[in-house]
Amino acid sequence: MGKKNSCLFVLKVIFSCFILFSTESCSVFESFSKTEHITIYLPAWPPAEVPEAQYPVLSGWQISLFSSENTEYFCLPAGTQYFERDVRKSDILAVSAKPVTLSGDGTFETLFFMPAGSSYPLLCHEEKIFLTWEDGYASELMKSVYLNCEKDGFSKEKARDFLLHFNWKKFSNVIHEKTEKENVFYNPWHLDFQKTTSTLVSGNFSAIKLNIIPGKEILFPENSSSVPLSQYIPENLKIFQKESLPVYTGTENLFFLEKDLLLKAFTEDGKKVSDTTVFMPKKTIETVYAKKN
Repeated sequence: MGKKNSCLFVLKVIFSCFILFSTESCSVFESFSKTEHITIYLPAWPPAEVPEAQYPVLSGWQISLFSSENTEYFCLPAGTQYFERDVRKSDILAVSAKPVTLSGDGTFETLFFMPAGSSYPLLCHEEKIFLTWEDGYASELMKSVYLNCEKDGFSKEKARDFLLHFNWKKFSNVIHEKTEKENVFYNPWHLDFQKTTSTLVSGNFSAIKLNIIPGKEILFPENSSSVPLSQYIPENLKIFQKESLPVYTGTENLFFLEKDLLLKAFTEDGKKVSDTTVFMPKKTIETVYAKKN
C-alpha cells in the first residue's frame, strides 16, 4: 500500500471511530439523564362501567403532583385526555386527579368523587402513567407518609427512600383484586387513613390490613329514578348489580342521588342504619385551568 493510500486508510479509521464514539456518547448521556419525560393519562368520564348510571357533567380535573421536592396543584378542563411532565428518575411522584363536576343546573361546581391516581416510578411503563380509580387511594397514602414522616419519627430522606422501595405494585394489585371480587363490596376510602399510614411506615404492613367490608347493605331510596353513586367509582358497578348500597361501620357513607341530592348513611354497630337526604355542598374551586401540554 502506497504512502498516500495508507494515510487515507488511517483517516477513514479515525473518522469512523469518531462517528462511533459520538453515537455511543449520546447513548451514554441519555442513559445517565437525571430526568424522564412522561405522559400521564386521565380516566374516561363518564366512567363506562355502569352505562345506566347518571353521572354529573364533568367541569374539569383538580390535579395534584407530589414529589419529595415539590407539590403542584392545578386544574385541567373537561375533555383533557393527558398531560406531560419531566420527572426526576431518583424521586417519587404521586399523581392524583379529582373530578370536578357541575350541579344539575350548572350554576356551581362540586367535589364529590374520590380521585383517580398512580405513581412514578413503579407504576410507570414505557414513559406512560395511566391514572385509575383503584390507585387513587395509594397515591394519597404516599403523600401522607411523606408529609407525616417527621411526626412518625423519621427524616424526609428516609421517607423518600421508603416510598421508592416499598412494593407499590403489590399494594396496587391487592386493591384491584379486592375491588374486582364478585358480589363483595369494597371501598378502601373507608379504611382508617391515619392508621393505614402508621402501619405502613412501621414495617408491619400486610395485605390483610386492607380488608374492609360493609357492616350492612340497604336498599335504594324509594322513588329513586337512577342508580345511587358511591364516591369510589369502581364500587358503582356492584351497586348496580346488587341493587343495594354498602354502609360501612363507624364512618360516614355518602351516595350521590339525582338533582344534586346526597344520601348520608351511618351505622355504629352494623345493625341499625340512620340515613338522611341533604343537598350537595358547593365548593369554591380554582378554575383557572392549566394549559394542556
